[in-house]
Amino acid sequence: MDFYIFKDFELLGVLTGFNFINWSRSYNNVGSFEVELIFSNEYFELLNIGNYIYKKDTNETCIILERYVHTTENGEVILIVKGNSLSHFLSYRIFSYTGNISLYDFINKIINENFINPTISNRKIDNFKIKSLPEDLKHINLSLDYKNEEVLKAISEQLEIVNFGFKINFLFKEQIFEFEVYEGNKSNAIFSFEFNNISEQEYYEDLENEKNITILENGGYSNNNFKGLERKETASEIKKLDKNIEFVIIDSSEQYKYLLDWDLGDIVTTRNSLLNMWFEKNIVGIEEFTEPTGKYLTVIFN
Repeated sequence: MDFYIFKDFELLGVLTGFNFINWSRSYNNVGSFEVELIFSNEYFELLNIGNYIYKKDTNETCIILERYVHTTENGEVILIVKGNSLSHFLSYRIFSYTGNISLYDFINKIINENFINPTISNRKIDNFKIKSLPEDLKHINLSLDYKNEEVLKAISEQLEIVNFGFKINFLFKEQIFEFEVYEGNKSNAIFSFEFNNISEQEYYEDLENEKNITILENGGYSNNNFKGLERKETASEIKKLDKNIEFVIIDSSEQYKYLLDWDLGDIVTTRNSLLNMWFEKNIVGIEEFTEPTGKYLTVIFN
């Protein structure tokens, strides 16, 4: 696995010899990374705040946001570097919008007006482009009311509802940051202990914070479809039953290969015989933990 370090679009070097690297991928939110390695002046300079780390096999890039230098009890000096995927850039701009609009037009609007062609020239990000959006988004109509909201939060919550993902591609040859919305593929992959391709599985559900009706500013309600104990009101935002499942993949399994048979955003099936449950949903998160002894994958979908 190759990790390349860039300053802007200039290649500075290749990252090797790390103790571990944890690369967290996210389908409809911001991914992140953390790397630990023995301190050296060369690595400290290479992994400078604001530089980019590009991961070749998944074609993903993170920006370096944090650095720590730690001396252990044994006198060993450790460098720890952290950052977020380039989708983090969407948190750099806030916007306001009230009205009815298709999801297709909404995303085009807030990306163009806040990053590509803003009315205030200082808000423009050079080399920022938007890839043609999926046509299906034209058929999703929204009634929105955002005031001084981060672009990241709005895009994340709207795409999560319709099971689409987003990312910012680092096209270093073309010197472009490309915003993309995409939809996961339907995969034939099945994960279960019976298939011997997972080592751990964890299921979680929580009803405590569920809310299904919003009280509007005019005193009305977002809907009146719930009554009695099923009715759970809120003045802020609707929250669904929190339910998810995580499982650790045996990456050496010959069946259903990662990045070949399934990937982030894809719809896969996982089975829990103990709970008598089958899940067929999009993979919304993948954590890749790599160390000298091998790579371990944790998959999340909810």
